[in-house]
Amino acid sequence: MADVTYLDTATVSFLALQSGLARPYWEANITIDKNSNEELTNGNLELWSAGPASDPDNWAHVGGSVGSIARESSTLKLGNYAAKIINTDTKYYLVQQSIHTTKGIAYWKGRTVTLGAWVKASVAVNSYIQINDGVGNVFTYHSGGGDWEWLTASLTIVAAATSVDIYFGSNPVGATMYCDGVICREGSYLYWSGTLGQAYDSNNNILSMGAIDKEKSITVAGTDELIAGDITIKLSNREGLYSPLNPSGIFYEKDWLNSTVKIWAGFCQISGTALVIPRGTFIMDELRVDSHDGLAYLHCQDRLKFALDKYVGLPYPSGTSHARIFTGTVSSKTILSTLLNEINVNDYDLSAGVDFANLTISGQTYGWCLAKVAVASEGFIYVDNVGKIRFKQHAGNFDAVRNTWVLNQNDSIAQFRYTIGTENLVNEVGVRWAADLNSYASLEATATVPKGKAVVLENSTIYTNARANAIASRNLEEYKTAAAFLEVDNLWLPAADLGDYFNIYDNNTYLSGPSSRIFELYKIRDDFQNLTTKLYMREVAAGLKFGFFSDTAISVTSVDYSGGWGQGFAFFGRDSGTAVTPGFDDSSGEGVAHSGANNNVINQSGTPRVSIEEPFIFT
Repeated sequence: MADVTYLDTATVSFLALQSGLARPYWEANITIDKNSNEELTNGNLELWSAGPASDPDNWAHVGGSVGSIARESSTLKLGNYAAKIINTDTKYYLVQQSIHTTKGIAYWKGRTVTLGAWVKASVAVNSYIQINDGVGNVFTYHSGGGDWEWLTASLTIVAAATSVDIYFGSNPVGATMYCDGVICREGSYLYWSGTLGQAYDSNNNILSMGAIDKEKSITVAGTDELIAGDITIKLSNREGLYSPLNPSGIFYEKDWLNSTVKIWAGFCQISGTALVIPRGTFIMDELRVDSHDGLAYLHCQDRLKFALDKYVGLPYPSGTSHARIFTGTVSSKTILSTLLNEINVNDYDLSAGVDFANLTISGQTYGWCLAKVAVASEGFIYVDNVGKIRFKQHAGNFDAVRNTWVLNQNDSIAQFRYTIGTENLVNEVGVRWAADLNSYASLEATATVPKGKAVVLENSTIYTNARANAIASRNLEEYKTAAAFLEVDNLWLPAADLGDYFNIYDNNTYLSGPSSRIFELYKIRDDFQNLTTKLYMREVAAGLKFGFFSDTAISVTSVDYSGGWGQGFAFFGRDSGTAVTPGFDDSSGEGVAHSGANNNVINQSGTPRVSIEEPFIFT
């Protein structure tokens, strides 16, 4: 078994291994609830019916404490809210919940209670969780390192106990403490976790598992798929390790349905140490044991599927609408964040996009809504290689840095497949927009694209004709020219992500790196059992000219458009009033490598910088 270091993202060391001689490596881990009998009420700290500046429901601060507790919506670990405690006195500040009242104190005597919570603090030996039975107690302190830490504590309740009280809080005059995701269960541990299998391990029980696909749409009318496909993990079960009735099995007397299965992939060095990053997180929703064959099958679905398959705006039984209504001017980032409110805030990262006005969404899944709002925001939404949902605007998002990879025909590649055809060639784009989809915008290419097809996009989240025309224009310009598609087989590249760019060097297809073509990665297929990654790419067309609508939050500073993607584009700055800083109107002077001079004056930079600034007012 390798000595493994688990990384959230690909570090410099990881990338060095990727380009070196290290062996490909993977492993699959499972985390199982010990049981589902949660003893706390509102342990997730989501309910604050008395208000955001009062105690959370079912919790109470201990008498004599001086300080404050408040609902926190920005610094979070799970869900929508956490608790924020500020101690301002020389005494402790504690928040308490008693768990013995329902079953009675007699039930708990001689039993073990285990407490766990996420805590964030910046002062050592100050913020803590605690279990107290009226006779003895146990504390676990935060290190004070400033990050979220998972703290646990266990206490066996003595015969003379008078209560079982759960606390979180801080010592005298301490710094700010945050607490989230508090759980308390009977027994000596909260979860069981273990390894299902890993590469090069003689004890590996995994016989096979399906490839994991992730992709973003590359067609005009396509909708982004935010979740990976289901996988089935086939395991050797000769010793009954995965039989749920086996007292020695990993599932025995545990709440194993909806267990978390996480796939990691990376590289193992010659020394035996491996560095890995997450490549997929799944929820086990079915277990099947084939007794005579000595096999077990774990069926797993993407962990985001359940939340994103829910519907927005289904009517109540009474017929009353339950639509999502966004009143006034609301940014796409706010809308996307609201639609994702059932998902951990750490599981998505959204860039700014355009604004919407008085948007109503109903009758569709959350996943569909996210994809449509992304398209209406001139962007796309996808799940990255560590399982985060991300929204990016198209080339107009200057803050987004794309990874660029260089692939050579000798880089352990079994096959390049280069395909070019008319399947995705378009000569007319229509957009049906507004809530009733009865409004229509259409743009048609010149007769120089006779082989293209007409495509109609339907998007009820687009609410103005200008926005519909802009989207039709960009899509038409992008797809009226035939683009090449590339499939790259038998390459282990676990750090690659959707939207990354690739420069390809291959003699037989006459690809000579960035001087010839650039390809964008739109689909990844990870086959962990065979230690291969298949990459699907689409050629990035050069020389396209189209109008791009910016957001006032985007400000371009020190960007040189000469020879870049911006050369030849018309940039439309948007402003909601009379400010002199509309989008793309931020520069240190006329005629330099910027699009404007911060003065709302239409201008054109000198040769070869031919981007034009067009400030105007949206009403």
